[in-house]
Amino acid sequence: MAKEITRAEVAKHNTQEDCWMIIENAVYDVTKFLIEHPGGEEVMLDVAGMDATTNFEDVGHSMDAREDLANYKIGVLPQSECEEVAPAPVQNHQPPAQKGSSTWLYVAAVGVALAAYYFTKSS
Repeated sequence: MAKEITRAEVAKHNTQEDCWMIIENAVYDVTKFLIEHPGGEEVMLDVAGMDATTNFEDVGHSMDAREDLANYKIGVLPQSECEEVAPAPVQNHQPPAQKGSSTWLYVAAVGVALAAYYFTKSS
């Protein structure tokens, strides 16, 4: 069973030298990750010691980032302090070749129509 850590305890860890945060009712010690964070440590320090769920979800982190987060988990909130968590948004993983394919079809159709027009006009 995961260690229970209260919101009050998390709030004490709000500095660059000791940075905890809550994401989806789990508690993470991200102190060692601050310098590596692609968005810069400032954005993480803005929510140090607090619930960062909304901030984390608003950025639209990749599945890799979500998986890496598990490395920093140190506990969970007590059931009495948990908030309802909406499911993480599903990212669109449509292959790039399929995106815009209708645009190319339209361009090709216009090209064929123009070629047919000029061919019949010059005959």
